Amino acid sequence: MTQKIFKVLIGGLEYKLTSDDEQSLRKAVDMVNAELELVQGQIDIKLPLTQLYVLVSLNLAEKLIKQNDNSGSENENLLAEVRKLNELLENIDS
Repeated sequence: MTQKIFKVLIGGLEYKLTSDDEQSLRKAVDMVNAELELVQGQIDIKLPLTQLYVLVSLNLAEKLIKQNDNSGSENENLLAEVRKLNELLENIDS
């Protein structure tokens, strides 16, 4: 796919970003802005943008890790269920 340049606002600042998927880029920008508002609402002092962006990045990374961990355990549970069903089917065939 062809990379295109998109103008987006993050924290009120305009950025020109390249992507081959505008919809995914817009969703990512929305997530970052939502997390930015959340972090800004939780702190009592005004931080420099770089520090704020680091906190937002860490929060989003932590959420991604937790989501992946949950996904892994869900997959393990599904695999265990499939194995049980396979055993039951093997017993029926025997």
